[in-house]
Amino acid sequence: MEDFKVIFYILLAVGYFLFTVWRKAFKSADENTPPDNVPQRRRQEPAAETRPRPQQPIQPSTSYEDILRELKPKAERAKEHGRELVNNFPAPAARPEPVAEEVFTTEKLKPRVLSWEKPAEAREAAKRSMEIRNRKSNAGSPKQAAPQSSYAKMLRSPNGMRDAVILSEILKRKF
Repeated sequence: MEDFKVIFYILLAVGYFLFTVWRKAFKSADENTPPDNVPQRRRQEPAAETRPRPQQPIQPSTSYEDILRELKPKAERAKEHGRELVNNFPAPAARPEPVAEEVFTTEKLKPRVLSWEKPAEAREAAKRSMEIRNRKSNAGSPKQAAPQSSYAKMLRSPNGMRDAVILSEILKRKF
């Protein structure tokens, strides 16, 4: 029964909406066509709302002369009034002369070479010495083993079965 009431109210609202639209459509059509009982001369006069109004130019709030006076420099305005323009600004502070800074270049300076063969020999000797240092560092020293943890020792011993069960219970996740 509730469903029928809801549907009835919806249909009633739609019907009311359609009725108002229909009434407005015929009402606007009636306004456009003059009724027969209205005198003829009244129909010929346009309504006040439809008559175009004469447009008047908007008066500026300031005159042209006022704008010109604002744009003139202060010196010219002072001359017009017979006064001298006094500059009340303080003199700028003296600045120290800039000191010439040293110029750093990104170019690499070439070392003084006595002969063309010596730099090449020096590079080869440096490479050889680096290779020798690398070989010496790994060859002579035995590897040091990291000390085993106490838990690893307990789990590896054959008598530590009880300890292994206790550790497994401790480390088991309950959640």
